[in-house]
Amino acid sequence: MDYNKKELAKYWMKKSKRSLEAAQHEFECKNHDFCANRLYYSAFYAVSAVLILKGQTYKKHSAVRAALHRDFVKEGLIPIEYGALYDALLQDREEADYVAFVEFDPEILEEEIKQVEEFIKEFEKLFTSLIKSE
Repeated sequence: MDYNKKELAKYWMKKSKRSLEAAQHEFECKNHDFCANRLYYSAFYAVSAVLILKGQTYKKHSAVRAALHRDFVKEGLIPIEYGALYDALLQDREEADYVAFVEFDPEILEEEIKQVEEFIKEFEKLFTSLIKSE
């Protein structure tokens, strides 16, 4: 595996974890729109890291979403629920970023934080597996 590709993938996986930490912080500060944004990016960066190791890079969020469903959900590499979670996070992020006065249910966000933690763990397993296979 190309050293630069591996380092780039590691960078995005670390950024995924930092984004989750930021989401938790924003939740604690009751900045629910920022929390929703960071939760999505946490998942996005984790998926992007694994896609990079597979030799796939995309410039659009819709392309990363499509790759997630095609290469991970349909192939049975991750539970189907994670595909639905990713879709919900993307929708929340779009609302958080582009809809004025949007409000998020704190109970749902708190549950999504837990789900994203598990989502990232799942992608870390795929990440580690791909690194070891090289």
